[in-house]
Amino acid sequence: GQYLSVCYQDTTRVYSIASSSARDEIEFCIRRVPGGQMTAELAVDLERGNTVALRGPYGDLLLEGLSTRDIVFLATGTGVAPFKSMIDYLFETGRDRYEGEPRDVWLILGAAWRDTLPYYDEFRTYADRRENFHFVPTASRESYLTDWDGETAYVQHTLTKYLDEDA
Repeated sequence: GQYLSVCYQDTTRVYSIASSSARDEIEFCIRRVPGGQMTAELAVDLERGNTVALRGPYGDLLLEGLSTRDIVFLATGTGVAPFKSMIDYLFETGRDRYEGEPRDVWLILGAAWRDTLPYYDEFRTYADRRENFHFVPTASRESYLTDWDGETAYVQHTLTKYLDEDA
């Protein structure tokens, strides 16, 4: 995916862009790490008017050209950021269709717990509103504490449950 180098208070880190390139704002998916070298500062100290330097974009994982093929994204945690960007872009620009025909767009997103699945509500909304979007959340530890009845395997193992028998 595309990412930017972010510099704040003399500390620089790279973060994947989670917003569609069709939008005017930039969104990042950042997991706050207590004691981390920058995430705590961004989450707590950053205020309107502070200066943050950005460089980029960098990265070569791009959706290029139109295709008849369906798309499958697999991610865990904040690794979903570039895929969120691409999924938003597909739907905002109509590229989820090819010559009027819908392309299936799948996202298998994993984490240990349901509440650590980034963008869970947004992806659920896409799945409810778009027949060609298939959101498969998998929370490997959630069933230990709740009545979670969703997938619990790692994303690569979950994928195999949804493959065509001839694949």
